[in-house]
Amino acid sequence: MGQRGMTFAEWCSAVAVVFVVAPGIAAAADLSPEAPPPPPAAPATYAPPVPDWIVTVGGESQAIPAWPGAPTSEYGLTGFPLFAL
Repeated sequence: MGQRGMTFAEWCSAVAVVFVVAPGIAAAADLSPEAPPPPPAAPATYAPPVPDWIVTVGGESQAIPAWPGAPTSEYGLTGFPLFAL
C-alpha cells in the first residue's frame, strides 16, 4: 500500500475550487466600512436622572451604666446619629 499522488484532473479540480472560493473569502477586505450609527435623539420630555446612590439617616440609642462602676439601677441614655451612603 503506497501513497498515490493526485492526478492532473484532481489538481485542476482543486485549483478551480480555490479560484471559486477565494474571492468570496477575500471580499470582506474590499468592503467599505459601515457608517457610524446616528447619535441618540434627545427625549421629547425631560426625565430627571436616576440617582445612583442612597443616603440612609437613622439613630441609635443605648442604655449604659451612668459611669464606670455605677450600680445596675443607675443608667445613662445616649444616642448616636447614623449616616450611611
